[in-house]
Formats: sequence, structure tokens, C-alpha cells
Amino acid sequence: MYVFSKRNITHLILGTQPYPTPPSSAPEIPPSASTPTQPTPLTPKKILKPSSMQDLEHNLLHCGSHLKKGAQSFVFSDGKPGNIMLIGEAPGAQEDEQGKPFVGKSGQLLMRMFECIGLPRNKLYITNIVPWRPENNRTPTKQEILFFQPFMKQHIALANPPLIVLVGSTPLNALFPKPEGITRVHGTTLELSLEEKTFTCIPIYHPAYLLRNPFKKKEAWYDLLTIQAKVLTC
Repeated sequence: MYVFSKRNITHLILGTQPYPTPPSSAPEIPPSASTPTQPTPLTPKKILKPSSMQDLEHNLLHCGSHLKKGAQSFVFSDGKPGNIMLIGEAPGAQEDEQGKPFVGKSGQLLMRMFECIGLPRNKLYITNIVPWRPENNRTPTKQEILFFQPFMKQHIALANPPLIVLVGSTPLNALFPKPEGITRVHGTTLELSLEEKTFTCIPIYHPAYLLRNPFKKKEAWYDLLTIQAKVLTC
């Protein structure tokens, strides 16, 4: 409300005073209306230690990940636990459609690669760090990878594989805190300690990378020979 004194009215009539300004005691905007709401951090609702693969699958289905809303299928795994374990990044379009890991174009290449060293699909246990396809087939974010990291460690402990093959940089980064890049460590042996047990891991190039960079297939072949030699000693 504006307050007019006789002096103010005189100035207004003569045109020598601008319109009076509002009083300085204007109502303040509540902090809640002016402060933007901070996003809720991406964390699992509660990570329970599973006693079986069925428990782990149930925990993942109810973990609260936002990726579930945009995907068609929950892609848990394919194959028999106890076989050589392949860990990839996340489902692609065809994996999302069929509900199985590594069935698209890059997955078919990966299966042909392993068949060449005597490891067809039925002798493998295949899964991904992220069980739902990210929208637009994008790469999972660092936050999403960290979200699913504890579940993957539980998955490995339950599967108890004789050898783990890390397919691409995403599983490498998920399971090793500060790894060197995939271009440096592919084909090498890494040791992963979980629940007082050590698992042998060998990183390899992702088949999608090989499709984009066919000149790297020679290096990938040597990595496969390393895996073949390691399998013979398992």
C-alpha cells in the first residue's frame, strides 16, 4: 500500500516528484518457492545379500532403478552359472526385445569369436552390468554403473565362475576402482577379490568397438588365445 503525505501530493500535482516507491517492508518470498529442489541421488532402495540367483533377480527387479521404466525387458543373464562368465555393458535394442544378452549384431560377432576357441554359447554364462536398456541405446552413466556395481559383485559370487571375461570398458570400470584404459589392459589378467575369494578377469574389446574398428581384430584374436590358454588351466 502506498502512503501519500501532503508534500507528496503537492509534488505530484506540480510534476516535480515521481510516483512514490513502494514501502521497503515488502513481503519476502518463502525460501521453498525460490530454491530449486535438489535431485534425489541414485541409490538402491536397500541392498540385501541374496542366497540364490532367484533372490538376486528379485532384488534387481525391485531395486528402484529409473531405467526400468524405459525398457521393454529385464535382461538378467543367459547360460549356466559356473561356466566362463562374460560381463558386458547393457542390453541393446535386440537384447531389450528378446530379453537375452548379446543377441544383436555385436553379440553375434562375440559368439563367433568364442566359438573359434572352443567356447560356444552353451558353455558360457552371459550377463551385463546394467540389466535394462538405457534410453536411445546410450552408454550407462557413471552413476548408473555405481548403482549396479554391488549387484554385479553379488552376481559373481553366486555364479562362482572359473574365469571372468570383461567385455569392454564399462564392466572394467565397474569392478576395478582405478583401472587403466581398455586399450592398455585388454588381454591381461586382473585379480578381483570378493568375499575372501579371488576371481581371475581378462578384459577384451567390446565387439561393437571391433565392428567400428576392424583393424583391432588382430589384437582381439590374441586376447582370445590368452583366454583359451587360461581356460585350459582352470
